[in-house]
Amino acid sequence: MKNNQTNSIIKLVTKTSTNDLRQFIIHRCQLDTDFYKDFTAQFGELNTDYELAKTKEEIGSILNNTELNNFISDKECQVICNKLWPIIDKYRHRLKQGYHQHALNGFLLIYQAGGSMLTTAFDDSNSLDYLFSMVDNALVEFSDTVLNKSEDKKIDYTRQIIKTFNGQKFNDWYEYCFNALASMLPIITDKSFDVIQKTTKYSSVHNSDPNSYYVSKSCILNTKILLQLNHLQQAKAYMEKHIQINDIRKMRIDLAIEEKDFELAAQYCLDADDSKRNDSWKNYLIKIYKMTNQR
Repeated sequence: MKNNQTNSIIKLVTKTSTNDLRQFIIHRCQLDTDFYKDFTAQFGELNTDYELAKTKEEIGSILNNTELNNFISDKECQVICNKLWPIIDKYRHRLKQGYHQHALNGFLLIYQAGGSMLTTAFDDSNSLDYLFSMVDNALVEFSDTVLNKSEDKKIDYTRQIIKTFNGQKFNDWYEYCFNALASMLPIITDKSFDVIQKTTKYSSVHNSDPNSYYVSKSCILNTKILLQLNHLQQAKAYMEKHIQINDIRKMRIDLAIEEKDFELAAQYCLDADDSKRNDSWKNYLIKIYKMTNQR
C-alpha cells in the first residue's frame, strides 16, 4: 500500500467514531469469512489446529481435483502452484501475527504438497521450483522472526524440518532438505548442527561417493553452517578439504577477500581446474585486482 493511501486511511479512522468502526467490523466479519479469521487471529485467539486441518483439506482438494491418471501436465502443475501460493502468503501473515509454530507448520505443508508432485508432474514452466523457492524464502523470514527464541526451541524447529523430509519420500529428497535447512541458517546453533549431522539420511549422503552431487550439496551446507556459527578455523580446514567443489571455492575466496588476504584469494582462483574456462574465476580476479589497484 502506498504512503498516500495509508495516510488517507489513518485520517478516516481518526475522524470515525468508535461505535461506527465497531459496527463496520462486525458487519464485515459477518460477510467475509477470511476477514473474520484474520480479525480473530489478530485480536483474539486463533484456533490453529482447526485452521491447519482446514488447510490440509484445502491442499488435498487442490491436488485431487487437478491430478489426472497419476500424471500432472505442465499446465496442471501451474494451476496447482497458483492455488498453493496464496496459502504461503496466509501463513506468512500468521507469522507476522506471532503464530510462529503455526506458520512453520503451514510452510511445511506446502513443502509436502510440492514433494508429492515431484515424481508425477511435468514442470517445464518451473512453477514447482518457484513454489519451493517461495517456501524457502518464507523459512528465511521465519528464521529472522524467531531469532530470540530459546536454543531448545530452535533445535525443535530444526528437528521439525528434518522430520518433514524423513516422513515423506521426496524425489531428490536431499537437495530440498538441504535448501530448507540453508534457509534456517540464522537459527542453527551448535547443538542443532549436531542434530543435523546425526540424521541418518544426512549422514549416509555425506559419507557416500565424494564426487556425487548430493555430497557436494551436503558439503556446501556444512560450510555455510560453520561460517554462520563463526567457526572460522574449522570452516577454513573444511573448505580446504572440499575446495574442488566450486561453490565452496567461491566461499573460500569470499572469506579471503573479507580478510583482505588478496594474494590467497587470487591463488584460489588460479588453482581452479576450470580457471581458464569459468568466467567466475576471471571475474573474481578482476575484482581482486581492482581492490588492490593492480592492472
